[in-house]
Amino acid sequence: MWLIGTFLIGGVAIVSTIAMRTVPYGGDPAAAFAAKDYDAALEFWQIQALDGDAQALVQIGWMHENALGVFEDFSKASEFYHRAAEMGQPDGYAKLGALYEQGLGFYKDMDEAMRLYGLAADLDNAQGQAKLGAFYESGRYNQRDYDEAARLYKLAAAQGHSGAQVRLGSLYLAGRGVERNNREAAKWYLKAAQRGNAGGQLSMGKLFENGVTVPRDFIQAYAWYRLAAVQNYVGAARSLSTVEEKLSPPELEQAKTLSLEMWELYVAPFQKGDEG
Repeated sequence: MWLIGTFLIGGVAIVSTIAMRTVPYGGDPAAAFAAKDYDAALEFWQIQALDGDAQALVQIGWMHENALGVFEDFSKASEFYHRAAEMGQPDGYAKLGALYEQGLGFYKDMDEAMRLYGLAADLDNAQGQAKLGAFYESGRYNQRDYDEAARLYKLAAAQGHSGAQVRLGSLYLAGRGVERNNREAAKWYLKAAQRGNAGGQLSMGKLFENGVTVPRDFIQAYAWYRLAAVQNYVGAARSLSTVEEKLSPPELEQAKTLSLEMWELYVAPFQKGDEG
């Protein structure tokens, strides 16, 4: 038996169907989401949001942004993110900042994106730290500051943000904002690569292809390149083709087998990752 009702969350009307008897997944939205039962996940997060759960508001917004269980609606997503941000939820600030940066639901507004990322970063939010670090590294919308970029990347990388780990590795490789250190670069590239980050995987391939801090190994290079190429990472297919020419037929078969094993370890578990 099901009860249909209409609720108001942050000024947004939500139609909710609540089970009155057996509750699937024990009412756990994360379990429902993992099972790809997005309708149930949305229902459970809506219930949590009614109880004042700011993180649930972020999840509802994210589902609207990514068309999971609902139609894609950036305006509605922004409303939920804004409501969460008003409650001091750092993910709300960060995800709202991403909408402003990309011009989704709003005109692009880099000043507002930076402001929101800054608020998120101040609350120790890894996405906010990584995004703000990218602004300082690029210098496109503010004064370039490699020292500040490195500081922010370190904070986000320490929390496991793979995008920040790749960028931090690149700063160490180039000696920008930090003392040049190839071993530190390799360490952060590997951490990112093992979390499914295609940029980190491409970087690991380059290290193995060129023998930087690791023995030159074209089989390892091929395997890492292939992981990045399958994820359509820019430049990976070209690098894969280049290193393939350096392998004998038996070595190529070995490299392909290794890449399949690495896919199961370093890509498949992270396919639903959301770092922004």
